[in-house]
Amino acid sequence: MKQALTIAIGLFLSLSAPLIATEEPPIVTNRYGYVNLGVGPAPLPIPQFGGGYRLQNGSNGFDANMQISTVVELTAVKASVNYLRYLSPDIKKQFYVGAGPALIEFFGRRDRILTAAPEIIFGKQYISDTGSQRHFQANIIWPIVDLNKNSHGWHKDIFMYPALSFSYGWGF
Repeated sequence: MKQALTIAIGLFLSLSAPLIATEEPPIVTNRYGYVNLGVGPAPLPIPQFGGGYRLQNGSNGFDANMQISTVVELTAVKASVNYLRYLSPDIKKQFYVGAGPALIEFFGRRDRILTAAPEIIFGKQYISDTGSQRHFQANIIWPIVDLNKNSHGWHKDIFMYPALSFSYGWGF
């Protein structure tokens, strides 16, 4: 009888082990503003400066940002909103991918062109040794659609190729 009771208790405990609550890791929630510096579109080393705001809740995130790129003859201003998917949420370091719409306005000496394009993002977000948020990412924008419907001259050719840029951001 004692052996049967011991076997029954052992069997019960072994079968109920998966039902016992285990501690789940906390859901990562994060929000911060940032500034960033970058270059692009590749292969041109045109400097970029920007800023934005980022939200994260678990594996899902949202990023709204604005960037400006300029050389003497041409300036581009880009505003975009992106959904971010964090592949392995961890506040210390995490990789993400994202996508969303972007509006880009090009200013030349005589021309001003408004364009729209889908944007795809690949990046890594982490906390630095000083405790501040940092991220580096690659952005791909293509196909670029001229909303003015007047593609001619110098800007006709820039819409034919993907625009790849790289940036590094500091959170505050």
